[in-house]
Parts: sequence; C-alpha cells; structure tokens
Amino acid sequence: MYWLNTPLPATIISFGHFQLYWYGFLMTLAIAAASFVLWRLSRKTVSSKDLLDLIFNLVITGLISARLYHVLIHWSDYITTPLSILKVWEGGLAIHGGLIGGLIALYFTCRQKQWFFWQWTAWLTPAVTLGQAIGRWGNFFNQELFGQPSTKPWAIPID
Repeated sequence: MYWLNTPLPATIISFGHFQLYWYGFLMTLAIAAASFVLWRLSRKTVSSKDLLDLIFNLVITGLISARLYHVLIHWSDYITTPLSILKVWEGGLAIHGGLIGGLIALYFTCRQKQWFFWQWTAWLTPAVTLGQAIGRWGNFFNQELFGQPSTKPWAIPID
C-alpha cells in the first residue's frame, strides 16, 4: 500500500493557483464534527441560535488565541519581521492557545447567557477530543509534530 511506505502530499487537489490542503480540510472537518457532538449533547437544553453563537465564539477566539500562543512561543522567529505574524497560511497554530482562548470565550459566553459553565465543559470535552483527533491528521499530512524515528511496522513515514 502506497501510504504505508511513503508520506502523502500536503495538497488534496490543485486548480491553477488554488490549492486545497489536507490540513485546512481536516481542520474544517474537526470543527464540524466537534460542533455536531456539542449539538447532540446540548440540543435539549439550548436553542440552535444560542449554540451557533457559542460555536462562533469558540472557533474565532480559539483560532486567534492558537495563533497568538504560537507567536509567543516562537517570538524570536517573528521579532525581526512582525508582519509575518499575520501570515497564517505559512503555518503556526498551537492547540494550547486554542484551548486557553476557547475556555475564556466559553466563560464569557456562559456569563452572558447565564449558563452553567461546568456543564458546558462536560459537553465540550468529547467534542474537543474528537476535533483534536481529526485535526491531528492534518499534522501528519504537513509532516510535522512527529516523534522519534522508528523501524516498527506500524510507524508512520515522515520525510
């Protein structure tokens, strides 16, 4: 099987200058899957409009804080060219920052809507876990975030 021995390309498909990357596709799929899990767990308690408001807050704040966290831990890479902070298409999101920002967004949304914060964290835990599991495959296609070299038959090929 091809994919067992050779790293897969980072792009799914190309149309001229347009390229669809596995990472972006899988991030979108992860957000959709996590949103679906959250909807299934909370649908009897909250309206669809309120849930969409929360998901919007979580996604936007999560992405911004994931980028800011990455920039902070790699500040030496950005200090000489600060405008490159805006070049998200060149990579650089950190799940730690996304989780911190998401919790902050959740806290303020719960305060605004008078929801029980800890109930939402219980609902979000499986949603975020599923989203992280799907999103991690994007790192595989980007050939990043890997461990030590291995000769085991189940090892994942990394260039």
